[in-house]
Amino acid sequence: ISETYRIRTRSLRDDFNKKVKKAEDEGELREDEKFKAQDKIQELVNKTNQDIDLLLENKTNEIKE
Repeated sequence: ISETYRIRTRSLRDDFNKKVKKAEDEGELREDEKFKAQDKIQELVNKTNQDIDLLLENKTNEIKE
C-alpha cells in the first residue's frame, strides 16, 4: 500500500510540475518563480514520503507487538 501512495504522490508531482511549466510558457511565471515552485513541490513530495515511511514503520511495529 505504501508504494501505491508513493506512486500517486509522484504522479501528482508530475501533474503540478506540468502546470508550473505551462504557466511559465504562457508568461504567468518567471523562470525563478518556476524553480521556486518546483522546489516547493519537491519539498512536499519529500515530506509526504517521510510521512509514508513513518506510518509504515509504526504499523509494522504495531503488528510485531
